[in-house]
Amino acid sequence: MLEKIFDIFHKQAYKTSERVITAGLSIWSRVLLGSVSAVFALMLLSAAESRGGLYYLPGAFCLLITFACFTAGRVRQFLGSCIGVVMFGTCLAILVEDLLDPSIWTGERPFSTVKSLLYLSLMGIPGGMYALRVRFGFRKPEPLANRYQLLTEQRDNKGAGA
Repeated sequence: MLEKIFDIFHKQAYKTSERVITAGLSIWSRVLLGSVSAVFALMLLSAAESRGGLYYLPGAFCLLITFACFTAGRVRQFLGSCIGVVMFGTCLAILVEDLLDPSIWTGERPFSTVKSLLYLSLMGIPGGMYALRVRFGFRKPEPLANRYQLLTEQRDNKGAGA
C-alpha cells in the first residue's frame, strides 16, 4: 500500500512540480510568498533578539525565501539552491535523529520514521534536486523560448483539465 502511494507521488507530483519549478512562479505568487515570508522573518528575528544563538536561523531562512522571491536570474537560482540544500539537510537530519532515537526500536513511536521518510521524500529530495539542477546559478540560463513553451503547456493543461 505504501509503495503504491510513493509510486503515485513519484509519477504525478514530481513530474508536475518539476515543470512548475522550471517555469517559475508567477509574479503574484512571488509577491504573496515573499511578503508573507518577510513578515515571518521580522517576527522570528524580533523574537530571537531576546534569546540569541540558533533562534536566528528560522528568521534567516525566511529572509532567504523573501530575497529569492524578489530577485531574478542567477541570484534567484543561487538563493533557491541554498533553500533547497537547507531543506534537504533539515529533512535528512530529522530522519537521522529519528533513527538514532532508541524509543523507535522499542515500538513506542512506530509512525515517526514513516513521517520522517515522507518529509524527506516530499520536501527534502525535491529541494536537493533543484539545487543540483540549477547548480547554484552557475549553469547556463535556459533560453526564453523554452520557458515560454513550459508556460504555454501549463496553460493548455489547465484548459484541458477544466
